[in-house]
Amino acid sequence: MQLQRVLADGGLLGARAAQPLPELTEAAQRIVGLMPAWDGAKFAEWGTHDWAASGNAKLLTAEMQWLHAGLGACTLGAIKRATSPWSGVYRAKCEHGDAELTVNLTSAQTPKISGFTLGWLAGKPAPELQAVAEAAAPLLAQFDEATFLAHFSPGFRRSALTRTIADVQFEHGACQLGDPLEVRGPREATYALKCAKGTAKLSIAVDRGQPARIVSFQVASTGPLPACR
Repeated sequence: MQLQRVLADGGLLGARAAQPLPELTEAAQRIVGLMPAWDGAKFAEWGTHDWAASGNAKLLTAEMQWLHAGLGACTLGAIKRATSPWSGVYRAKCEHGDAELTVNLTSAQTPKISGFTLGWLAGKPAPELQAVAEAAAPLLAQFDEATFLAHFSPGFRRSALTRTIADVQFEHGACQLGDPLEVRGPREATYALKCAKGTAKLSIAVDRGQPARIVSFQVASTGPLPACR
């Protein structure tokens, strides 16, 4: 596939849908194949230098072990979409549900895995994450100082949250927490929001503290915005 690589490097594949390099699918297969007994050292051979750092390797191992415990054995399916020759989203069929694997490669002559995420579709969040999401979601209706201080990281800007609340209320009216759409590990998930106007989703991530506190709280519309707002 050297010709494909040359065309990609020269930008000549941009006129049509992105075609993934064979190395991208190979990387996806390696990740899924490693899930039953995740080996950080083995994965580091396929990834960029950042993955080899002991702290990163331990965190990744813990996340992949947690996801495997929930999903069970997985089989890689067809690519869902390629965003470039070096990045794409793959489907996966697992014992306890479906998943999506997003993989990103470097554009080097010998590509390395620069990043990936495994999302458990309609999965079951970790109990602590679920509890934090349920406690924080009512803030979308009305900001509460005590709830903010109790559940958000000290580094989370109050102004960012109040702006999110204002945007949600303007675009969607009152919203309530719905079912999980995607779980990306024990500390990160995306939920559906049940709103008075239109549809939206809440993506939330927590730190590794005890208790865990929110470090990311983002709302995005998932369909056409109401014509009259």
